[in-house]
Amino acid sequence: MVLANSTITLARVNDGETGEPGRIYFIELSASTIQRGGEGAYLPSEITASGYYRDGTAEMRMAYAGRWAIDTSEDGIRFTAVYASEQDEAACAYDTSELGANTAAVRFTLLASGGTGTVLDMQTLPVVTGAGSLDAVYQEIDRRYTDATKTAQEIVLSAVKDYVRTSDLETFMEQVSTQFVQSADSIDILFSRLTETIQELEGETVSEFAEWKKYIRFVDGSIVLGEENNPLILTLVNNRIKFTSNGVEVAYFSDNKMYVSNIVATDTADLCGLVITKDSAGNVFIN
Repeated sequence: MVLANSTITLARVNDGETGEPGRIYFIELSASTIQRGGEGAYLPSEITASGYYRDGTAEMRMAYAGRWAIDTSEDGIRFTAVYASEQDEAACAYDTSELGANTAAVRFTLLASGGTGTVLDMQTLPVVTGAGSLDAVYQEIDRRYTDATKTAQEIVLSAVKDYVRTSDLETFMEQVSTQFVQSADSIDILFSRLTETIQELEGETVSEFAEWKKYIRFVDGSIVLGEENNPLILTLVNNRIKFTSNGVEVAYFSDNKMYVSNIVATDTADLCGLVITKDSAGNVFIN
């Protein structure tokens, strides 16, 4: 019988110090997509790829001259080489008119300088068919967006409609607008109506204006209805309908009951079967 002894030694090694971030290499392209028009033309007509590097946490990028490879694909999976640089270049350009009718993607590859074959970065551009000019789309979106203003605090949507009526005696113009305002704590719907009546009086043109502004406001689960410059406001909450005048609650409905400090009945009042009426002569009858 042979006995063998073995010794195992365990040693704890402390973590080393954190090193400085290294150098990164990257490609910047002159466009993010290639568009194929209805007649087979491509936009933009040329794509430029530029190579850069950045050391550690430095903010400044530096141009990098390396080798370039350009490949195209019809399915985005299998690529065919169409260009390979024979010397170091800081940038390379590709003429999109050389693309085939079925090209689906173009890939740019930046390799290390000197022809070592080391890949530093790779970027692929999709070819979009029938998308039209994206610039035109962006312009149309921007044009339509002028009626909707967004800020960090609120969203405002406005709609305005004008009505004009003319006759031999007067000119009538009315503008009706609705504005939707959403902020962090409330949603307001504002209704505005502006009326202008223009008349000729003794050879002079006279304009009369009338404006009404009403609103519906949703605040903290409540619905508030009011009119600008009118002290009376109606507020609907989950179990209560209340009326306020100049900020003071003057009446409210709750649990099938109405609470009000003063009631004025001008013609008839029916209180639990007791009917009080007043005729045209001002006589009061109780039945």
